[in-house]
Amino acid sequence: MAQTHSLPGLLILDWGASELPPGCHIAMSTRRGGVSPPPYDSLNVSYAVGDDPVSVTRNRGILAAALRLPLSAVTFAAQAHGLRVQDVGEMERGRGHASLGDAFAGTDGLLTEQVATPLAILTADCYPIAVMGDGAIAIAHAGWRGTLGNLAGRCVAELVRRGQPAGEMTGYLGPGIRDCCYTVDEGRAAAFVERYGEESGVCSRSPKGMMLDLAMANRLNLQAAGLQAHRIFSQGDCTACNPEYFSYRRDGLTGRQAMVIWMSGDAG
Repeated sequence: MAQTHSLPGLLILDWGASELPPGCHIAMSTRRGGVSPPPYDSLNVSYAVGDDPVSVTRNRGILAAALRLPLSAVTFAAQAHGLRVQDVGEMERGRGHASLGDAFAGTDGLLTEQVATPLAILTADCYPIAVMGDGAIAIAHAGWRGTLGNLAGRCVAELVRRGQPAGEMTGYLGPGIRDCCYTVDEGRAAAFVERYGEESGVCSRSPKGMMLDLAMANRLNLQAAGLQAHRIFSQGDCTACNPEYFSYRRDGLTGRQAMVIWMSGDAG
């Protein structure tokens, strides 16, 4: 089960070791515990939203220290709502940790077979998705475009190419905007109904309009890629409902939280 830890004002969500492959770790920051002023208050970890870069650097350092990770090893992508998945080897470890310009450009998925190589994805309503095998991990940033384009399934396929059996992988969906808050137009809803079918429950009509369930869609993507349903977990929070999280849909100009995944090379 997911556990919540408050560490010197910093709220961290992490996933229990019993659900993960040995040596794998997942943590999710919230907006609490940093130094940025409104509207980025306070633990904004994105250089791309207009916050003072000095504050962002301090916030990333706070998060890395809380996770007992060297910030210089944490690898970031310059996300673009696309489908590119980047392999992170020893030479690429730590790309983007200190500037947006050094991050992997146009990239929304990261994978590695290297221990001590944390991978980070930033979100503010889109879904952070982790896929973990025995010796290889991947992380993805999936909004509606990445979900419809099956970025999560692409990450699974890349791990399969590296010898990881899909049926033995573990998938994890972090907090994102849920169908209680995510209204979409008829055209977008139709695209999801065409892909997943009306019976899937991915789209539903309510008094507020057409509601889109990205969590369900990404779960279906992972299952279609070969993951077993009982090995797919969800953190469950709606970023738009819960003020602990940054939410673009709710606030507009705002910061970003991070999901970080890594392998420590041991079962601890």
